[in-house]
Amino acid sequence: MDILDAIKNRKSPVVFKEDDVEKEKLDAIIEAARWAPSCFNKQPWNYIFVGRGDETREALTKTLSITNGWASNAPYLIVVSSAMEDDCQLNGILCFI
Repeated sequence: MDILDAIKNRKSPVVFKEDDVEKEKLDAIIEAARWAPSCFNKQPWNYIFVGRGDETREALTKTLSITNGWASNAPYLIVVSSAMEDDCQLNGILCFI
């Protein structure tokens, strides 16, 4: 298939399954994130997994834009943060590789 055809014919689901994620799959996602490569192996990011029933979930879903409202039904929300000062720097300049 030609790349332009693939782009023109792609579909993005509007609704995703609300099923819980099996512990083994969640553990695999967490492990993959933990081992993700980074510049100079610094891993400047942090992940917070917020599941249903977590007391912070309601506050977190209120921060979603209206176009991301679908995510409020997901079994987990994943918050990713990083410290720019810990990110890849060469000669004091941040590198966006």
